Amino acid sequence: MSDKDKRPVDRPEWANTTSTQMLAGAKAGNPDSWRGMVRLYAPLVLWWCRQGFPPWQHSPALCGVPGQDAADVVQEVFQTVRKKIKTFTKDGKPAAFRRWLKTITRFKVREYWAIIGEEPLPIGGSGSWTVAVSDKRPLPGEEASDGETVSERVLLLRRVLDLIRPEFECRTWKAFWRVAAAERSAKDVAAELGMSVPAVHTAKSRVLKRLKQELKALGFDPIKGNMVAADAAGVTQSEVTS
Repeated sequence: MSDKDKRPVDRPEWANTTSTQMLAGAKAGNPDSWRGMVRLYAPLVLWWCRQGFPPWQHSPALCGVPGQDAADVVQEVFQTVRKKIKTFTKDGKPAAFRRWLKTITRFKVREYWAIIGEEPLPIGGSGSWTVAVSDKRPLPGEEASDGETVSERVLLLRRVLDLIRPEFECRTWKAFWRVAAAERSAKDVAAELGMSVPAVHTAKSRVLKRLKQELKALGFDPIKGNMVAADAAGVTQSEVTS
């Protein structure tokens, strides 16, 4: 498969990314796009469920959902997303969907604690829930800390790498991974793969460019320096499994 990027260029860069196109396909009812979107975001939603949420406005903090119950809440989140995704519209910012998804997750976690008698439902009942879910602005008092942002990026990193990997030839991908993630020298990798040192640097640059585009579309700042290696290590240490 050619490494040449053939995605359209007549829209903002982040709007042409695989994750953004996948969201558009899911809104249109494409089952493959829906499955891909769930695969991309499910680990993050599970992490939110298990971490819980800080207080905002007049609501108390929400504790994380324990054990298998967290996986059940994740299913409820995506059931709600599937019902409401056609009503979702971007607000011109790449992270709009992630914020909307986080809002739905928070209310599903709150519903969970309400059912077991530990947390009241929002004042105003289901109508208040509907208003909150339709509001894509950041929740007051719930802007992510640097630590939360890093954790969210780490949880999405492996899924993003899965998304872009088919775009590159096997040797190109190996060169990128060994230099950028494993922090091997370009000279050693070139010798191992039968490439020139400049070709190894080019391979790394191509894949990093695509990775940055996808992460930007998801609302994260561009990765710098050795952040790929740090995040790759974080994936193996912090990835949430059901």
